[in-house]
Amino acid sequence: MLSEPIKTDRCHSRGTRLGPHDFFCPACQRSCPEGHPVSDEVDPRFVPLEKGLIQDLDLGLIWQEAGSEEPLDFGRASPYVDGLNKEEPGGNSFWRLPLLKEAVSLLTVRKNRFGLHINHLFSPRQQLCWTSQKRGDGVVGVLFYPGAVLVNDPKAKAFVRAVREDR
Repeated sequence: MLSEPIKTDRCHSRGTRLGPHDFFCPACQRSCPEGHPVSDEVDPRFVPLEKGLIQDLDLGLIWQEAGSEEPLDFGRASPYVDGLNKEEPGGNSFWRLPLLKEAVSLLTVRKNRFGLHINHLFSPRQQLCWTSQKRGDGVVGVLFYPGAVLVNDPKAKAFVRAVREDR
């Protein structure tokens, strides 16, 4: 079962002074210099790890925080993952494209401060990511803005956010 996100009222309860260029405090719905936006809930499901990795406690996965630096056509997605497996980020060489259900599990109901439907710990750059799921002549991707699943032409470009089992 997936964890329910919880809100933090740490900023509000500390009585921190609010500034005009700060994010929003979920408790008081006003700016907060500690940087807790209204839409960025504290979700115990995700834990940031070293070197741009995020642990998914509910699904037992390790995700890339950012993924590929540029969008790739689907034919270049596997070589990208192969490159990761040679580099062994986090000391592991079992990286792969996510299953559709894994990638969809990253979608959130509420937008984060970047307007994306994904936890704020993940990079906002990768707005459309490939999955390993093929449908007809296309490949399924997850679009974090506006928060949707779509079948894309494999020659189109999307980002790769690789995943591996947490072993």
